[in-house]
Amino acid sequence: MRILLVIVLFITLQACGFGNKESANQDKTSETTESANTETIKEVARDIWMNWQAPSSVGEFELDALVIDPYKNADLYSALAVYKKGETVFRVQIVDGSTEKGKSEIRDHFKIATQNINNESDYGYEKIMEHNGIKTKEEFLKVTGDYMVKFLYKEKYGVSIKSNAESIETVWNLVDQLQLEALN
Repeated sequence: MRILLVIVLFITLQACGFGNKESANQDKTSETTESANTETIKEVARDIWMNWQAPSSVGEFELDALVIDPYKNADLYSALAVYKKGETVFRVQIVDGSTEKGKSEIRDHFKIATQNINNESDYGYEKIMEHNGIKTKEEFLKVTGDYMVKFLYKEKYGVSIKSNAESIETVWNLVDQLQLEALN
């Protein structure tokens, strides 16, 4: 009976990987490879944002804040730039949609290409339009006086701008000077 108990215990320990150096080494190799892949993804994302430098000024507006990856979330890479002049503020958010989490975050940006919206009411308007060859969603909320612009850049980056500017032309002027072409 003792021999049977020892055999069962030995088989159980072998099945769990105890005493099996090859299995333990495979687990360590798998963990190391997984860790290296995660670091590579983080390095690639960091490089993307390092190549894009938010201009220090756009027209009369000065860069007030630049935050790279404000969410500090694995698998979600983004940048937030805030431009100001007096009381006028532009919030520019760019999200990298190359990861699953990124794609999920900018799903509305992907939809813009297939939408055809042109609505106006007492509360403002929203419309899909083309600006410099890019299909864009433009909105204005009369209650707050805010303009919002969303578009997908290079089929990968979700760009969102929110501003209390005096006109949509001012918003588009800022967008045209953001130097987005530096994004890989």
